[in-house]
Amino acid sequence: MAMRELVRQGVTWTIWDVRPTSVARLRLTGATEVLEGGWLCFESQGEKRRVVPIPEGWEAWSDDDLGSCLEGAEVHTRRRA
Repeated sequence: MAMRELVRQGVTWTIWDVRPTSVARLRLTGATEVLEGGWLCFESQGEKRRVVPIPEGWEAWSDDDLGSCLEGAEVHTRRRA
């Protein structure tokens, strides 16, 4: 798992790729099939976002490219049981 950090408008984002090891477990969470291939997670102190699928070569992207990806990332809210 690669990990990066990005600061945008005073907010520090930690970025990493999520690659599920158990599709069955992922399905138990109610996740859709589209997540089975993994996603790129952006997490700050107050928010999580994700990009599906994991963009090829994101680990080597410039901070500006990662910032653009962050802007287009879907805000993730945890499902409640």
